[in-house]
Amino acid sequence: LWEILQVIQDFSGMPDRVPKFIPTRLPDALETTFTWKPWVQDQGILTFGDKQNAFSIDAVLRTPLDGKPPTSSVTAELKNFQVHLIPSVLEVLILKFNSLSFKIQNGQKPDVSVDFDDFAFEGPLKFVDTLRHYLPLDGFKDPPSLDVSADGLKLGYTLGVPTVTLGVMSLQNISLSAAFRLPFTGDPINVRFAFSERQNPFLLTVSIFGGGGFFALELEPQDQGLKRLEASFEFGGNFGLNLGVASGGV
Repeated sequence: LWEILQVIQDFSGMPDRVPKFIPTRLPDALETTFTWKPWVQDQGILTFGDKQNAFSIDAVLRTPLDGKPPTSSVTAELKNFQVHLIPSVLEVLILKFNSLSFKIQNGQKPDVSVDFDDFAFEGPLKFVDTLRHYLPLDGFKDPPSLDVSADGLKLGYTLGVPTVTLGVMSLQNISLSAAFRLPFTGDPINVRFAFSERQNPFLLTVSIFGGGGFFALELEPQDQGLKRLEASFEFGGNFGLNLGVASGGV
């Protein structure tokens, strides 16, 4: 975060940009709030739509006067930004975010929300850009899979698609999945998208012919950019004929 903060030499005329600690005496408690809304700047893979309102931190510490334990909460939010993977090597994916927020209250597990706006494959991966239209972009807002540890957070979802049948064609066992990992250790973020999986491919049947496959893409914003790209598409058929006096198979 330090790398995206703009340095402000003079706060004259910008009182809203000064970090504020405000203690308040309430009838039943002492309450201290901390608010900070620094300006940010584009940095490497990260670009912002509104640099003056993209980042905010709000914290509240409340100490009851009756001797009960104090309570605290911290909320941080990054809004209207894009992650480019990875322009220094070869840009293949642009992730567009409405917001990335993190909230923690004592006695409760962290609440993490990733609000995607859109994403697009670029360059050599343009051919798979059609798949993004089938991924629900709101799947990270309240994800079914959320794991927060001392090393970081990982959230994701898998969406099963009903069997598609059209005449002699049948497409089944389809699943779309996405995962987002944000380490707390300084390692880069990790993003993964998949259309079915290696161990559980989709099945395609057309008359006597059948096959299947999967496609998976994993990216990190570092020098190599593309961490893993794997895909498999198989197709074949089996047909036999026995007329008594003659038989054969293909």
